[in-house]
Amino acid sequence: MIRRFGGRERISILERLAKIKQQGSIEDYIQEFEVLVSQAPNVMEEQMLGYFMTRLQPKVRLLIKPHDPKELTRAMEIAMDLEETANCDKGGVSVTEILNTDSHEALE
Repeated sequence: MIRRFGGRERISILERLAKIKQQGSIEDYIQEFEVLVSQAPNVMEEQMLGYFMTRLQPKVRLLIKPHDPKELTRAMEIAMDLEETANCDKGGVSVTEILNTDSHEALE
């Protein structure tokens, strides 16, 4: 499994967790993050949560922080809820796209 997802790169899983960042949808970020986490069984929960939160887009992170998640799975659930709500409210537009839009007219 590690060979399949880890490739032949000489970079550690912790380095990869520290480098990954949300560039697209929250769902895509979570999927990529979970693949890396599955390869790092000895990483503490608090450390994984820190990696996850730090590498979210800043505006998304600001929406999750008030919920003060203590577990990675809870932070992921909140993030997915944000994206789901945005998709319902804005006709399939991701929360990331909404937060990156400067004009309110683009959302109407």
